[in-house]
Amino acid sequence: MGWTTWSNVLIALLGVTVGVLKVWETHRARSVRLTELKTMAELANLLPDKSAARKSTIEHIEARISNLVRDEQTKRRDATGFTLGLLFTAGGLWATYGAISSNSWLWALAVPLLIFGVTGIVQDGVPRERDERGRALRGSRNNSKK
Repeated sequence: MGWTTWSNVLIALLGVTVGVLKVWETHRARSVRLTELKTMAELANLLPDKSAARKSTIEHIEARISNLVRDEQTKRRDATGFTLGLLFTAGGLWATYGAISSNSWLWALAVPLLIFGVTGIVQDGVPRERDERGRALRGSRNNSKK
């Protein structure tokens, strides 16, 4: 294998690594929020019982826990769209590799595959309120990221 081939493989690996890190970050965010809430609860317990700061901190913690539970019960990812996005992205990376290594017409295939793939991953990989068919509900007040 020459340097050109290795550079193409490294570019594809970089794209896959970025995708894996994004999915890992999203998965890890829940444990970070729970740790933050636990720390806030410990701080609230250190405050005097009649303190206004303690009362507002406990109300804030309760509201955030309610939002977290509601989001876990109502928001979900669309597995089909996410899987198709991964397949389109993999096909786009393959076509990009082919286009770089042979200067062929594969660029015309690589660009739309990558666009569809990344769009599918972004649209369907984010937890949102969805209908029975997996489509994101528009106009829902809980559709935005908190």
